[in-house]
Amino acid sequence: MLTSIINGCPIEIVLRNPNIAVRTCTLYAYDILTNPYCVTGENFSDEDKAVRGFDEIVMKLLTKPQIRVVLYNEFSHPIFTTFLELDYSADEFSSWLLKVQSHDEFKNVPKDVLGIYFPENERTGFRVKVLNKDNSKEKKLIIISPDYDYDVQSEAIIKHGAFNYDDYAGDGKHGYWQELSVLNNFLRLLKPNVDFFVSPKQVDGNEFADFLVIYKNACIIIESKYVISDKTTKRNAAIKKAVEQLDRAEKLIKNKEARLVDDVFAKLIDRVNFVVKICLVNDKTILDEANSRNIIQQYQKEELPLFISVSGFFRVLTELRLKNEGQFMFNIVYNFGQWYHNFIHSEERILYIDLALIKLGWEGDDEG
Repeated sequence: MLTSIINGCPIEIVLRNPNIAVRTCTLYAYDILTNPYCVTGENFSDEDKAVRGFDEIVMKLLTKPQIRVVLYNEFSHPIFTTFLELDYSADEFSSWLLKVQSHDEFKNVPKDVLGIYFPENERTGFRVKVLNKDNSKEKKLIIISPDYDYDVQSEAIIKHGAFNYDDYAGDGKHGYWQELSVLNNFLRLLKPNVDFFVSPKQVDGNEFADFLVIYKNACIIIESKYVISDKTTKRNAAIKKAVEQLDRAEKLIKNKEARLVDDVFAKLIDRVNFVVKICLVNDKTILDEANSRNIIQQYQKEELPLFISVSGFFRVLTELRLKNEGQFMFNIVYNFGQWYHNFIHSEERILYIDLALIKLGWEGDDEG
């Protein structure tokens, strides 16, 4: 998402029709034009005294010719700041507001349970374009922080003690940034070399997997794939590589044939008898039966992993931890295990998780 915004993807803010939701706005970043990233917020400040149904700060926004955009990484460090102009007409807003207040078709708009109104139209909200531009060549901040003194080893870590966006820009480097992003998110939630492991090596020098999460006799094997190209052949090639890497690791674990350099990790793997395979993809990569026909035809269902975006994966983990920290590790395995089990016994040909309804299990209960 940061890359898409820095590279100039379209951005807009939609002031929601107050007849649908009072004092609410939705921010869109069109990393995929037909399926943009969006986030909705409400009650940013006090209600505007003159324009009811909107916040004062939102009305103030409409008096500004430009806004400051600040982009943060996983550690909430501001890696890039810029000013972008807004494109809207005050007269058009006034005309739209009159319709909202007096026209029945604007008063009686069906409400969506999830609050998703894409594609937007005049009845659902007032659209303010943010005139984004390509800032990929602009100088970025170098962040020096103890957060980047890693206790784990990974090819994704280019520089110890600091983060520089430009280290991960350019052909062949974007995959490293995604791995670093995954690592940074894991470090906020799990204990390295206890709950999760990064790039464990086999005795022959090859990497066993990108990441592994281990809890008692259960293991989640994770491969990270960042597909920057829009070409189906490029995407399928990356996905196939992940499928084969994950399938090979699963067989080594189940057949007790894994030969690993780290003795502590090897002992943990040796007691595993339940495996879930996950392929983490960048948010711009969405898989379904239509665009993954070649993959579906080439592999047996049991060979395919569960597919989920990086942000989707960590949304699930964050929610599980917030809801029950004491059962956090168990519930990671429980939820992803349930989704994968249901997929194997369903008519679905490929499993891509977008919005997921999590369940809370308790270790030792009948269902768990």
